[in-house]
Amino acid sequence: MLLSFKIYFLFIFFSFSLIIQVFNYGLDNSNNPFYSFQGQTLETNRHWEMGENAMIFDKYIRLTGDERNSKGWLWNKNPNTMKYWSSIITFRISSSNKRIGADGFVFWYTEKRAITGETFGNQENFKGMGVFLDTFDNDNSGDAPLLQLMINDGTLFYDNLVDGKSSVVAKCTFKCRNLQDTSKIKITYFNDEIIVETSLQPNEPWQECFTFKGVDLSLGYYFGVSAQTGGVSDNHDIYSINTQDLTNKEDSLAQKQKEKQKEKQKEKQIIEEKENEKDLLQDIEKLTQEIVDEIQSKRKEIQQEMSSLEKNEDFHLTQEALKEFEQTIEGLKIHQKSVYEKYSHLETQIRELHEFIGNQISGGNVELATSLTTFTKVLSHLHSVVKETETEFKKTDPAFQKEAEKFRSKIEKTGSFAFGFVIFILFQVVVGFAFLFWRKRKLSKKKIY
Repeated sequence: MLLSFKIYFLFIFFSFSLIIQVFNYGLDNSNNPFYSFQGQTLETNRHWEMGENAMIFDKYIRLTGDERNSKGWLWNKNPNTMKYWSSIITFRISSSNKRIGADGFVFWYTEKRAITGETFGNQENFKGMGVFLDTFDNDNSGDAPLLQLMINDGTLFYDNLVDGKSSVVAKCTFKCRNLQDTSKIKITYFNDEIIVETSLQPNEPWQECFTFKGVDLSLGYYFGVSAQTGGVSDNHDIYSINTQDLTNKEDSLAQKQKEKQKEKQKEKQIIEEKENEKDLLQDIEKLTQEIVDEIQSKRKEIQQEMSSLEKNEDFHLTQEALKEFEQTIEGLKIHQKSVYEKYSHLETQIRELHEFIGNQISGGNVELATSLTTFTKVLSHLHSVVKETETEFKKTDPAFQKEAEKFRSKIEKTGSFAFGFVIFILFQVVVGFAFLFWRKRKLSKKKIY
């Protein structure tokens, strides 16, 4: 009876723990409890098991200690049911040997699990994926530690003598040995791509190591890590493995990829726009140079015409005739003014005389009255002659002015042509620049961001 009660109690306890894990996973999808662990909770985490020389410490699992020819592994017990996923491995590799260490550890996603072998503690002819952190520089190329990807159908093997160069498909250098704090590796499988990112320090942002496309990883494989030492050694400590299910986030990540592609397209359009602006500036420079050349050419033609005209004798005669004609007009104007002044003076004298005679007649001087009548007739005739002269001069003066203007316009015709041509050229410049900027605005409206 007591045994049955204990069994029943244990069943209730583990069922409740499982419900709590699932409930927490539903609230926070960052860690899938079936494929994740924290170092200090491994003893109570029934989804993982360790083997060979692996040991549990307070905050981490030590796959191998700092001793030669050691192996250790940690495997998840549950076949993977996630179509897409992401795993973050928090680790630290350290040794008393500051210069070199060996051999490294591997994050596995393989068809079989917990089979000890010579490939960093796992079987050689594995089927699936391995992300290798190879810390020993076997080929003396100076690029260790190397983070490398290997995809295997069960027919390939990792050649330690050349650091796997014959079988890996992507790699980058990741110098993470003997740091004071932990480092992280993030492995994402999404849309048939494997993306590997790194972070040397706990709060350091992710740096992309490599992306490899065209990978089809089957469901039902197992997650695991393993490590191995050889002639030299390192401590390989795993602090946590946090696995996230990306299956339900496929649309979200696809949207991010679209946004990333859109940003690249926008950058491309900016480059194209700069090239278009460069072409526009070249067009403006070309148009400006053409206008300058045309102005200089026309200027030479005008100078040649003016030079030819100055050499023409008729041109000089015409200028002299115009000058003489204008002098005559000025002389007539002066003469007219003089006549007006003399006539005004005469009128004043006659008016005074007329008043004097009128006074005399009033006094009874008959002879003087007869002389006054004769004088008045002469004066009236003189007045009519003056008026006729004035009228004729007024008719002649506009005619002279008109003829003078005709001569003057002929002489200035060449200069007016040059001014008009300059105005025409400036109009061409304005229209040309307006067309170029209209075309730039039209091109910018067609761009799509």
